[in-house]
Amino acid sequence: FYKQKCLLEWVKAGLEYTCSIQNKDGSFDEWYPNERGWAGPASYIVHSLANAYKLTEKEWNEDLKNKFKSCFYKAFRFLVKQKEGAVLANHTALFLLSLYEIFQITGESEIENQFKSFLPDFKKLMSGEGWSKEYDGVDFGYNLATLSFLARLYDFYPEPFLKQYAEKNFSFLSYFFYPDGSFGGLGSRETIHLYPYAFKYWGAENIPLARDIYNHLISNKSFENLRPFDQDDHYLFYRLNEYLEADEITLSDESFNSSPLPCSQPSSFEKHFSKAGFFIKKTNSFYLVVNLKKGGAFHLYNLNKPYKAYKNKGWVLKTKANRLITNFWHSEKTIYHKDHTIPENTESFRENFTNKNEANIKISDNQVTIEGRAFFINQRYFNPLKFILFRLFTFFAFNYKLAFLLKKMIRSLLIFKKQKAECFFKRVIQFETEEVSVEDVIKSKEFGSVFYGGEFVVRYVPQSNYFEKSDLYNTSLVFNIDWPVFFKKSSISHEAGDFQKPVKNSSQYKKLRICQNYNFKTGVVKTFQKERN
Repeated sequence: FYKQKCLLEWVKAGLEYTCSIQNKDGSFDEWYPNERGWAGPASYIVHSLANAYKLTEKEWNEDLKNKFKSCFYKAFRFLVKQKEGAVLANHTALFLLSLYEIFQITGESEIENQFKSFLPDFKKLMSGEGWSKEYDGVDFGYNLATLSFLARLYDFYPEPFLKQYAEKNFSFLSYFFYPDGSFGGLGSRETIHLYPYAFKYWGAENIPLARDIYNHLISNKSFENLRPFDQDDHYLFYRLNEYLEADEITLSDESFNSSPLPCSQPSSFEKHFSKAGFFIKKTNSFYLVVNLKKGGAFHLYNLNKPYKAYKNKGWVLKTKANRLITNFWHSEKTIYHKDHTIPENTESFRENFTNKNEANIKISDNQVTIEGRAFFINQRYFNPLKFILFRLFTFFAFNYKLAFLLKKMIRSLLIFKKQKAECFFKRVIQFETEEVSVEDVIKSKEFGSVFYGGEFVVRYVPQSNYFEKSDLYNTSLVFNIDWPVFFKKSSISHEAGDFQKPVKNSSQYKKLRICQNYNFKTGVVKTFQKERN
């Protein structure tokens, strides 16, 4: 493609077209008319435009340069005027990157000053454990995105904090690269996608763990698990340049000895990230990762060859009214208990989870216990009429303040809204050297079918819910929670005594107890209903 005039014309057409679809306030739309999205569309588009512009700047006359610079400056005015309602660290990192790139192109000191004033905001998003927040917790795919954006920023602006953050973040993320070559899941947005530029750039910047992870991914052919062209059209172009730019970085093998990641270390260990809500247990036979804040959802890996991944996110109860309830929901209000757990009677469950915390967690020598309240899953979809009305509203009734208000309302309804169910759960995960056992107790006033175990997604996240090979043998089993049956005396008399007539009582709780056992010595997995009362 080098020096092909045709390609240059395409680049020019792309730059001009993108400037033409920019809103008057400097924003861009991603999903619907007049969306005026913040860093998601605007900063990503600016970053891509800036890359293309800097590569071809010498080819443009002054009129075109001024046109493009005007586009950048309008985007800058929009970005600093408004902040995103939700906490998304990757968007903040991308915002900082795009801001600095606009400064590089325009040379405006005002933009540099704004960049420096916003930089401390990102520092506030980082946990002492090394991760940064995505909505209400840690998300692994998007944490890698943050590392990728910060790598590009560090290349222009070598602020020591950025490298320190990268070192801490890789240290945390290293526990979530798994023996079978897969990665992530279980987080706040449940993503599994990789950002190879992050590994290669920071590896070249002498962060050994970034190289170790990259070597692990290469040796396990992890990049073949979810490739750019396997993903939705909307994200193909986001991912494609990530791979192309990563390929331009060469990692020197001189004086570098790769070290095993936590999942491959020879020794057994336990690791607990209390703020993130993750517990990791490794023996010679298995590698276990539990999300304590999402109902005890876990990934379990058999370390006896061939590696096999078992996934159990908990359960979904489909009620008689076709509503969905699950334990796999993020609980921010959690309490860690050292000496006791909640008694198992139903009233204790109600007292502890109605007005106080949403989950209680206990970690002991050989088991993890999570007790909490279940929530309804949001199921909101457009029908044709609602879709038409929504598009008309966004098309005719917008300024940027209304746009941000609508975006905030959508996130609140589809992502953050928590509707408590009259349903409580307890999950106990016990582990020995070669065996893991799981016991789930569900106490519910809602009755219906329980889909137990396997992989499922409960949040609206476009970049999650991709197919993985392990999904083939991680299917759900179905159990039933029936109406509780009580008996009352009938006026009919029999020789054997008074006839007991069954009646349904919807005011009482029904309990379902499901057990699952993984034996890594025999390779047998059993799932069964322990009792029914």
